[in-house]
Amino acid sequence: MTKTIESLHNSLHQTERPKAAARIATPERDESGSHAWNTLLTASTRELELRRRRVERSKGAPAETIASWRIGSFLGAGATAVVYEATHTKTGQRVALKILEGEHRERFEREIAAHQKLGVHDRVVGLLDYGTERLGGWRDVHWLAYELVSGGTLRDLLRSHGRVEPELAHAIVRNIAEGLEALHDHGLIHRDLKPENILLDEGGARLTDLGLIGSEQRIDMQSLTVAGAFVGTVAYASPEQIEGQKARRAADLWALGVIAFELLSGKSPFARGNPFATAVAVSKRQIALGVAPRSWRSLLERLLSTAPSDRGTAASAVLALDMLRAEVEKRGAGGTESELVIDGDLVLFVGGMMFLAMVGVLTVLAFAS
Repeated sequence: MTKTIESLHNSLHQTERPKAAARIATPERDESGSHAWNTLLTASTRELELRRRRVERSKGAPAETIASWRIGSFLGAGATAVVYEATHTKTGQRVALKILEGEHRERFEREIAAHQKLGVHDRVVGLLDYGTERLGGWRDVHWLAYELVSGGTLRDLLRSHGRVEPELAHAIVRNIAEGLEALHDHGLIHRDLKPENILLDEGGARLTDLGLIGSEQRIDMQSLTVAGAFVGTVAYASPEQIEGQKARRAADLWALGVIAFELLSGKSPFARGNPFATAVAVSKRQIALGVAPRSWRSLLERLLSTAPSDRGTAASAVLALDMLRAEVEKRGAGGTESELVIDGDLVLFVGGMMFLAMVGVLTVLAFAS
C-alpha cells in the first residue's frame, strides 16, 4: 500500500461521492411476490438470530466501546474478523462494526482502499467509518463501521429455506451481478464471492467483505487452505484458482454461477465431503446442470465454463438475466415444463437403474444366443 491509513481516511471522508442510483433493485413483484420475498427474509433473519445466540455464548466482545461505538450483539465471525452490532455513543447511529486484530493491517488497508476507489453503490454495503484502537490487554485492533443490513446473509437464507423460486433467484443473482459490474468497472475483483459475503434486506442483495481485493490470494493445493479465508471458499473457487492461478474478473463470474445454481437447486454444486474432493469436483467441473430450470441452463453453462474467456463480463451477465426474465415472462413462467427443477440425486439414481437394466438385458441376450 502506497497510501497511509491516515491519508486514506481523509480522502474517504473528504471526497464527495454522489450515490449511484441502482438501475434496478429487484424485479417488480406483485403482492404475492413481495409476500414470498418477505417470508424468505423472515426465515433468513430467524436463522441469523439463532446463529448469533449459539456463537454469542462462546465469544465475548473485546471491549464495551471501541472509539465512539458502543458494542452490542454479536453478528458473525470470519477467518480474520468478528462483527458486532454497535451504536454511536453521541448520534445513536447503528452499524455493523467489523473488528480485526492488528496483524491483519494489510487486509484492513485493502478494504478501505477498495471502498475509496468504488465510492457508494447500492449493491455494495457501504463503509461509514474506520480506525485503529489499543484495547487493554489486546493488541491494537482495526475496526470498520459498515451500514447495518438487517436481513442476514444469503447463507442464512439457504440454510433456512434451501432452494428458492426461480423469480426470486433471478432477483438475487441480478443484484449480485450488478455489484460485480460496479466493482469490475472500477478495476476491482472481489475474489471471495460466496453466500456468507452477500447480505439481504428489503431492497435485495448486497456485496460485502472486500478485504481480498488487491491481494495475491492463491489456493495452496498442498494444504488446501486459502490465505485469509475459510477452506469453504474452495467450493466457490474457479478451476483456474484451484490450479494456483491468480483470480481475475472471470473468477467472480464463476462464483456467481455457483451461487445461482445453489439458489435454484438448494445444493452446492461442487461441495463434497472434504476440501480435496471439492477441489477435484471444481477442477473437473463435476456438475449436473439438468437440476436447474431449463431457461437458466444456457447462462449457467457460460458462467461455469472452464475457459475463463467464455464467461463474459458482469455487464453481459446482467443483460443475459434481463433477457432470461423477458423470455420467461413472454412464455408465461410458472407451471411450464421448462421451469421444473429435477432432483440431482434422483437423476443419478434413475440413470444408474437404467444402466443396470440395460446390462441385464444384454447379458440375457448373450446367454440366449
